[in-house]
Amino acid sequence: MVCICILPTGAGQYSDIAYIDATMTPSATESQAVDINSNSTYIASAYDGMVAIHDVDTLDLIGAFPVGSDVLDIQFSPDGLLLAFSRSGSSADTDTIQIIDIYTLQLTSKQYGSNSHSDMIQWSPDGTLLAVPNSNNGVDILRVADMEVERTLNGEHNTRVTCIAF
Repeated sequence: MVCICILPTGAGQYSDIAYIDATMTPSATESQAVDINSNSTYIASAYDGMVAIHDVDTLDLIGAFPVGSDVLDIQFSPDGLLLAFSRSGSSADTDTIQIIDIYTLQLTSKQYGSNSHSDMIQWSPDGTLLAVPNSNNGVDILRVADMEVERTLNGEHNTRVTCIAF
């Protein structure tokens, strides 16, 4: 179950909770992350071994994707058409970063093997690139079109990268 609270962002003497509700995903445990798409129609939730997508208005489950290991982060693309997620794995795994097509609700063939525990992934503002931590305490910038490395940023950190922003 994922609980979502949206609170007012302004300061003042009086404030109310503007929204509180919960999604239910059968057989899902321990939610890791949640994201809402840009036009506020879908909620995506990351669980131990599953990605779930719910309708914002009805909270109905519209898609569930078993992935076999903990889902660590989940991010809608800026246009809301794709959903990227990272899952735990090993250096031998070639699919620790995967993408779901929201229009068809299908797992795409776009995958990448991050040799790291990818706690956070991040889309570029135009949605053409995806930043993911790598095993060299750096970041790989992937072209979403083919999931190939556009460039690698290494050597600036002495520990693994745990947060990323464009």
